[in-house]
Amino acid sequence: MKQHDILIIGDGIVGLALAHALAKEDIDIAILSNSDLFARPKKQVLHSKRLDSGRETSAKNIQEYDQRVSAITLASEHLFKQLGVWEDISFRRVSPFRDMQVWDATGSGQIHFDSAWIGQTHLGHIIENSVMLAALQENLLSYSNVTYYPLRELTELMRPAEGVIVKTQQETIFTKLLIGADGANSWVRQQAGFMLKQQSYDQTAIIATVQTEHDHKETAWQRFMPTGPLAFLPLNHANQSSIVWSCEPMLAAEIMAYDDETFCQELGKALDFKLGQVLSSSVRQSFPLVMRHAERYIMENIALVGDAAHTIHPLAGQGLNLGLADVACLVKALQKNLSLNRPLGYMSFLRQYERERRIHNLLMIKAMNMFKHLFSNEHALLVSLRNNGLNGVDSLSWLKIFFMQQAAGIGA
Repeated sequence: MKQHDILIIGDGIVGLALAHALAKEDIDIAILSNSDLFARPKKQVLHSKRLDSGRETSAKNIQEYDQRVSAITLASEHLFKQLGVWEDISFRRVSPFRDMQVWDATGSGQIHFDSAWIGQTHLGHIIENSVMLAALQENLLSYSNVTYYPLRELTELMRPAEGVIVKTQQETIFTKLLIGADGANSWVRQQAGFMLKQQSYDQTAIIATVQTEHDHKETAWQRFMPTGPLAFLPLNHANQSSIVWSCEPMLAAEIMAYDDETFCQELGKALDFKLGQVLSSSVRQSFPLVMRHAERYIMENIALVGDAAHTIHPLAGQGLNLGLADVACLVKALQKNLSLNRPLGYMSFLRQYERERRIHNLLMIKAMNMFKHLFSNEHALLVSLRNNGLNGVDSLSWLKIFFMQQAAGIGA
């Protein structure tokens, strides 16, 4: 039987960020990973080709982009800098956004956010998930206290005294602390018996990379329609954006069935042609939107992070940022355990992690539910209220600054 202080199941961005933060401590870490990168020679990995960085105006093949991108806040950027991976991420391909334009399709309500108002050069970055993964994977290879096991079929989770045993088809591993970072359909969460609240948003998200007639001006554009929000997220080439179109499932099925020409026409129309015509699109992908929230984040010798603990509507781009905030908070709790020579699974400090993160994530989930229902309702009174609300906030600089600070993760 293999033995490790901490076993992380899940090798996504959140799981690898957590492993990176904990690897700086004097503890033995194991990761169950699906990636073949960890099986390649280190020399080969560390000399892998980096993507272009910096904003360019020359067109590139939109098929090159990873369709799964995330809006990374200033707080998440700070965490990546603390981990020592931000330079590697930015050397590959990042796309700053400095402004946001948000408006209601059913009225005159609109709001504009400018990073200069909070004393920053940008509000965040749009980054391909594969870029963040590659940087985290490569940097983790420099740590001798991190062991990687191929993530074959997980077969059993047992909870003896002082730890957890996980069995796969190939390995039996004992760990003092098991971390479930294995996504929305978490095996750890299910096997350990964490209760889960789950509700469909009754919307499907369509994602693609598109080329537009006009420059996006490093601005994130979002239009709220009764059928759901549409976001254009700027990529590092002036006329290319990643889009997230959330809409009712029947409409989503219709949109997914469009030919490319019709899709581009309808997409440009849905954004009020703010960026002119949509000239071309990558292959589209779609997935249902579901709210999930675990009733507990911890048990004795087990903790959940990221999508294993919560999933949220993408309309505010907060999903991955919430997971990275989980990482920062859990690391602090574990560092307290280590500094006081407590067991890694010591519940007192783990409860601090659960209290802090669960209430914050719950408030964000409730806020997104409110926005989703508010903007999908065509009742005349609500239409008037939300349009007046958008215009009212837009006219109050102090309130806009507060909202920007909170969204960026730098609020008090």
